[in-house]
Amino acid sequence: MDHARSISSVLHGRLQRIALPDLRHGVTWAERTPADASAVARELAAALDGRARALGDQMAASPEPWLARQLGVLAAGASPALREEYSRRAGVAAAYREAAGITNPDQAVSLEPHHSNPELEAIRNAVFTALEIRDEAEIMHGLDRGELEARILAGERAQVIAPPDVSAALRLTAQAETDALQKSADAQVQHDGTRAASAKSLAVQLAAERQRLEASDARYEQWSADTHGTRESAGKARAELQRRRQTQLSRAPQAQPNDERETTAGWWREFEADLRAVERAIARQRQTALDAGEPWPPQCAPVPEPEPAPEASPEDQPVRAQPAQDDRAARLDELLARADQAAQRLAAQQAGRQASSEYAARLERQAQAQAQPEAAQQAEARKGAEIEM
Repeated sequence: MDHARSISSVLHGRLQRIALPDLRHGVTWAERTPADASAVARELAAALDGRARALGDQMAASPEPWLARQLGVLAAGASPALREEYSRRAGVAAAYREAAGITNPDQAVSLEPHHSNPELEAIRNAVFTALEIRDEAEIMHGLDRGELEARILAGERAQVIAPPDVSAALRLTAQAETDALQKSADAQVQHDGTRAASAKSLAVQLAAERQRLEASDARYEQWSADTHGTRESAGKARAELQRRRQTQLSRAPQAQPNDERETTAGWWREFEADLRAVERAIARQRQTALDAGEPWPPQCAPVPEPEPAPEASPEDQPVRAQPAQDDRAARLDELLARADQAAQRLAAQQAGRQASSEYAARLERQAQAQAQPEAAQQAEARKGAEIEM
């Protein structure tokens, strides 16, 4: 390729001339098996394909939650092509879950990659395509609360054993060592032996410190590489739990302002508000009656029906104020009844608090009565000990 104008074009042309197997979408194990493979390998590939088809047909007939959430439920009148495609996708995922040992009915695929098992990791990637899983956040949706909390706990444990991050100190120490060596060289050029020796000694000390920090930094990098997956999974699990909490809060009914009535302070504030409302209403009713020249308080005695009178002109008919008086009296009775109910609630609260205080005082007296004989016995024991001494 020394004289090639484009290395990528040369490689692309060579790959096109190579007869590679067609590993298209949905390739089976039998198609993956090389033509010159042994009979045992071919039988094993056929068995794997048969197991995947059986699991796919089973899932199509009765889909589990992990499958219904990703692909939905196959309609009863679905076409044969749609049913075959659904069974193929379900078979790929079900075979992977069986090989990976996943038993959670809500979990479709493992969250962590299978680094030690390339074949299983390849099937895992095929499941992502078959179930149309966009990212690992969708996998988190299928985990229950216990699994999410376990991942968060594993991440916290990994964080606890983390060695200190000395990368910043290492960078500064290396820079200081370089500066000390430069100062020593400058001093030697100026024939200043004392300053050159001092800078050289400082550079040696900084070099020793740099080596120590490099060892600590190597331990931190090793820890970071070993726990990267655990910590990343813990972060995603924490985000999923936070999303579920926000969803629950958004679906929960909003608390009403009257919920404060459950406390004693709430009852007292309600009583005061009712009492002020009653006082204002009575004052308005009184002022209205005085302005109209009506008696106060209004009389609620029944009025006998008047005898029928002959027809008279509108100017001769007297103005009747009794219905207005009756309405104001009924309103006053209602307000007084509300005030009486509020007073009864306040009295019940006070009675409860009084009973609690009396019960606490009785317990305190009993405790003091039990403590006095013990104190007397201890005093007598101390006196006896002093006499013996």
